[in-house]
Amino acid sequence: MIIGRWPVSELMRSAANFSSSARRATRTTLAPSSASSSAVSKPTPWLAPVTNATLSVRFMSIRLLLVMAYLCNVCKGLHCYTACLCLVNYSLRLKQYRQHNFLSLLLDVVEFICILKYTKTTSSSVVTFFVKRVPAVNPERSSQKMNKTTRNASCFNRRALTLAVAAGLSVGVVANSHAELTGFYDGETLEILTPWTPGGGADTWGRYISATIGPYLGNNASVQVINRPGAGGVQGSNEFQLRTASDGMTVLLQSAGQVFPFMYGSDAVRYDFRDYEPIVAMAQSGVVYASADLGIEDPLELWEVDELIYGEVSPQAIGSMALAAFALLDLPHDAIFGYQSRGPTRLALEQGETNLDFQTASAYSSNVEPLVEEGTAVPLFGLGIIDTDGELVRDPAFPDMPTVAEVYEERHGEAPSGVAWDAYRAVLSAGSIKMLWAKADAPEDSINDLRYAFEQAREDEDFMADSVEANGPYEWLVGDDAYTAMSATLDISEEALNFLRETFKERYDADL
Repeated sequence: MIIGRWPVSELMRSAANFSSSARRATRTTLAPSSASSSAVSKPTPWLAPVTNATLSVRFMSIRLLLVMAYLCNVCKGLHCYTACLCLVNYSLRLKQYRQHNFLSLLLDVVEFICILKYTKTTSSSVVTFFVKRVPAVNPERSSQKMNKTTRNASCFNRRALTLAVAAGLSVGVVANSHAELTGFYDGETLEILTPWTPGGGADTWGRYISATIGPYLGNNASVQVINRPGAGGVQGSNEFQLRTASDGMTVLLQSAGQVFPFMYGSDAVRYDFRDYEPIVAMAQSGVVYASADLGIEDPLELWEVDELIYGEVSPQAIGSMALAAFALLDLPHDAIFGYQSRGPTRLALEQGETNLDFQTASAYSSNVEPLVEEGTAVPLFGLGIIDTDGELVRDPAFPDMPTVAEVYEERHGEAPSGVAWDAYRAVLSAGSIKMLWAKADAPEDSINDLRYAFEQAREDEDFMADSVEANGPYEWLVGDDAYTAMSATLDISEEALNFLRETFKERYDADL
């Protein structure tokens, strides 16, 4: 089909390229507004979101061409009511932003459908484009703060895609379904930027990937870990954001160290995981256990102990997952901070300095289970992991151990809910998930090939058997599934953040 002198396929491909440009433009950092603040920088006007006050002719012309293509060629093959459902969802979620008029909302939905239908653009890339459009409408949003604007937009885009698929919308590429390898990495070396020194848990996971994923990534493709330690992972992550080229040749390895500063809005952070494309993730949890000297065998007996003493590195270390669990359970305890790592906290329990501890799954299996067999330690509960549906489930490494949610329900007679539950889930996903991210403006073929490689790897029985041996019985989460596992952190509410700040200040005199 031809519109004017342009084939529809070329028009759609141009629209996708335009979307990438718009996505980058709307990622401009916007400072919080105040009476004394200087003027806020704004995106290039013709790429800015359409408002009631001003309609950009160039922007609207491209979007109207998309509508023409949709009306002329798409209606026969698509369920129109899907677009209506998406429009209603979008309108309800963004009704508080009066800058968006009805035409703008309608064109957003049609554009979303058309780009997915007629290009090789991955669904998550298109979703990112729409997510980034909304924050630009609200100049009061700082790039380091999470608010309802971003969360609602994120919810819309992912749910709109779900609606489209559920209604039978025939799109070229849907979530977690990627085309075959394009050859982008043939003969190339992918770098995994790891913002820690060699030897840690996250570095080990990255090196496992570098040693195994090459054959799935392309002919003569290789993967290399590049360590950029400093500031607990923040320094290397800032380097990825500010200095790494968007050429698809470098991905960022995420672990707890750089997630907590991001979640709490540290001024040192220059990166935003929501600006990146999720490639693959793995959730690995841990176990809370106690000294056998306490004379308890059941988690509910914790509330009968006169004095519980827990050892921790810092309020923003990986062990803060246990602190958030204690807050959820409202468990009375004292905490000693300042240990160098989780190894010394375990030794402190063995030596009687503390009587309550947390260890990650791998450390628990290798170092604590022998203590349990000796009768010097007692397992209490697992922290659980968040699955692809966003639900808390038992750690597959400890299928017989109850989660903190089960302990809560047994104690209170109902499942956990409310702000303390939201806060716990956010801290859990921040501390338990290792993940690879690519820049959103990296070549589409690179993102496709990365996800496809992990999809193929997890279908390989030999790869999975080796993975279980090296990493434990954990699933490789690809694309949108990886994002879902992290969403409790990325979409944390201000209420949950305030709960954590107030709780840690009151209990530990710690500022988050």
